[in-house]
Amino acid sequence: PLTPPADISAKVIDLINAVAASKTYDGTTGADVTADLDGVISGDDLQLAVSGAFDDKNAGTGKAVTVSGMLSGADAGNYTLSGATTTADISAKVIDLVNAVAASKTYDGTTNADVAADLNGVLSGDDLQLAVSGAFDDKNAGTGKTVTVNGALSGTDAGNYTLSGAATTTADISAKVIDLINAVAQSKVYDGTTNADVTADLDGVISGDDLQLAVSGAFDDKNAGTGKTVTVNGALSGADAGNYTLSGAATTTADITAKVID
Repeated sequence: PLTPPADISAKVIDLINAVAASKTYDGTTGADVTADLDGVISGDDLQLAVSGAFDDKNAGTGKAVTVSGMLSGADAGNYTLSGATTTADISAKVIDLVNAVAASKTYDGTTNADVAADLNGVLSGDDLQLAVSGAFDDKNAGTGKTVTVNGALSGTDAGNYTLSGAATTTADISAKVIDLINAVAQSKVYDGTTNADVTADLDGVISGDDLQLAVSGAFDDKNAGTGKTVTVNGALSGADAGNYTLSGAATTTADITAKVID
């Protein structure tokens, strides 16, 4: 009698020793993997090519990686593969703040700086926004002052990036112009000089600043008269004097009465 035909089914073999390399975020799920075959019959011509994919593109630790294999060789048709899984990390991509610019300002008693900057190293198509903040190295007026620019990331892909650090730039803080107000001069008896005894206040000083005012006054000439113009000048002192400049002199009026002689 004839032997009836029968089937030979492919042997199921396993991927074992699967290993995936951790990587820096690159916007893809691609994984660099290795694996071995278990169950190949000795002497068979069988080669393995492997490919790997993270479960998603995002940065994280201990992320699942699926390892797939493709068989080739003379005996490849005699086998079929079962898949494998392993884990690896995707670390956040380090990117830089570039093109940092700070606006110069008038002294306001703070270190706040109005700044702008760009990001370098963001992958095309990623949803990433940058908010920046800036601070002068101190509050005081000066030119070419260092400004530190910090950034904060937001957006769907913010977790996939980290900033390398702050950026620096320079800008100026100009002195605040303030005014002499409420100028008052005392009338006097003619003494042959233009000297005037005066008082005045400052307008525009920022609360808490250490600033003192010394004033001096001069009549327009030494001669006796009524309603004579008196020019009042000021000089600033104190820890914050360098942060201010006076807009100019103030004027008021007073009398010089004639000197009574015997």
